[in-house]
Amino acid sequence: MTDGRGLKYSCLFFLLFTLAVAMFTPYSFAGEIAEKEILPNGMVLLHSEKTELPIVTVVVAIKAGAVSEPYEKAGLTNLTADLLNEGTSKRTARDISSAIDFVGGSLETSGGDDFITIKLSVLRKDSELGFDLLSDIILNPAFRQEEIDRRKAIIKSSILQ
Repeated sequence: MTDGRGLKYSCLFFLLFTLAVAMFTPYSFAGEIAEKEILPNGMVLLHSEKTELPIVTVVVAIKAGAVSEPYEKAGLTNLTADLLNEGTSKRTARDISSAIDFVGGSLETSGGDDFITIKLSVLRKDSELGFDLLSDIILNPAFRQEEIDRRKAIIKSSILQ
């Protein structure tokens, strides 16, 4: 008879060995996930086409995250990301929201440690509108003072709770 510890260690060794082999074995069927192109201005484009669904999804990542914020301006990344779709020089927040909702799409912004991301998802037939909205919030954000004050109040309230 063997004690339970020997069997336990044998099973643990087998599990770790299998995991290590799986992690370091190249899979020939994995293929390339996206095509990469670097533009003259340094912008990196990753493109992947999947034709099963008529949906266009775009994620823009701007290298401006919380790790690059000065200490005295902690939270600026999240505040900036929140305000991007809260109005532009051409559209109000309601205009943006109504336009994207009307076509059943989504336009989301978020701030992270390394990047601010803007994600657009629309049906292929509505991609012109989607790209118009996406470019507008990236190139023409209004950062209206009343929106900044409103967002700050929401953030302070959530911290207090």
